[in-house]
Amino acid sequence: MSDDDPGYDLDDPAPSRAPAATAEPDPEEYASPVVNWRELDPADAGPIWEELGSWVAWARERYELRKLHPCWFKHPAAVEYLSALHTAWTVLYSEEDSGLGPVTFLEKLRGATPAIEKALEGCTLKEHSGRGMNAWPAVDDDPHWRELIGS
Repeated sequence: MSDDDPGYDLDDPAPSRAPAATAEPDPEEYASPVVNWRELDPADAGPIWEELGSWVAWARERYELRKLHPCWFKHPAAVEYLSALHTAWTVLYSEEDSGLGPVTFLEKLRGATPAIEKALEGCTLKEHSGRGMNAWPAVDDDPHWRELIGS
């Protein structure tokens, strides 16, 4: 580009981009792949589990996630992290990405891996430990809780 180019700004020499198309985007094309597991109707969950399971199997091999065990789907925290990573991967590797998506995904993966490994602690490739959360005592009868919720 040169100074004679009307798209060239001396204060910001990056080329100007063409204005965005004015047509309304197709909502299906831009629908978020985010899964809200808390709100998901179990009747609708089958295809989502299948897609996530397929992606997790691929990601385990691709990113050499050796501590990601086959029982991952039995660990709610692992499901949340892996689902979030799947969403990030889907968005960050889309054609609309600026080019920083892959490195951004790798950073997110590196940050989430210790939490996934912690969620799967005690399990092996061949055995699910069954370790779960300690039971949470009911707080409904606690006077302080009742005061907090106004009942």
